[in-house]
Amino acid sequence: MGDEEIDTTDLPEAGDDFFERAELRYAGQPMSADELVVLRTTPDIARWLREASQVEREEAVSALRAVMERHLRR
Repeated sequence: MGDEEIDTTDLPEAGDDFFERAELRYAGQPMSADELVVLRTTPDIARWLREASQVEREEAVSALRAVMERHLRR
């Protein structure tokens, strides 16, 4: 079924107040739009990140921060 075939006549319009209260969420956690990044990597790293625990993802962010800070000092 295409979008044009869906009957939405019984749904209320989403007004400005809806969008003012709306939150961007990722995996159930609130986040701001500037936290979401698309990063090209190899399939093995992408698979590991998807399966990683919160602690492992925090370690990955720390490693990226170390590389960033090293490059910023140059």
